[in-house]
Amino acid sequence: MKRCTGCGVEKEGSEFPNYKRNKDGLAPRCRVCVKEYHASRYILNRDHILAINKIYRDNNPEKEHARHYTEKSIARRELYNKTNKELIKERRRVTYLREHGYLENRRAINRASGARNRDKRLIEYHKEGSLIRVRSIEGRKDWAKRNPKPRPAYIEPKQPKKT
Repeated sequence: MKRCTGCGVEKEGSEFPNYKRNKDGLAPRCRVCVKEYHASRYILNRDHILAINKIYRDNNPEKEHARHYTEKSIARRELYNKTNKELIKERRRVTYLREHGYLENRRAINRASGARNRDKRLIEYHKEGSLIRVRSIEGRKDWAKRNPKPRPAYIEPKQPKKT
């Protein structure tokens, strides 16, 4: 057990970050206090921190470029693009329509998706018109088959009219 100098509460050693300079090898403040300290420091010095980061990026463009284009990040991006082609295409189309003033409200969004897509997928949007997800209607039908809902006894099935 160790007392945090930030909040004054005794906590387990696992709740403190490592700090080699101390005898016990633990920092004087717990992780929660350290996180609060850094958040408040950023809020107070935001403009200065952003200016320093911009200077560093301008002076070290190769490091900034390398950070975004590692083999791992490129492979992850390619995998995402390959597995979500339809979703990406739909997002680009909706973004284009929104930027060019075709989409003002939800009704316009539904009209823009067109009848050709209505039977294939269900497109859900936020109130502002941003895309939430695209779900297959066939998938919903499959779910309905796997989870049959019993019909209430008082509803009679419709009988064809006799002519």
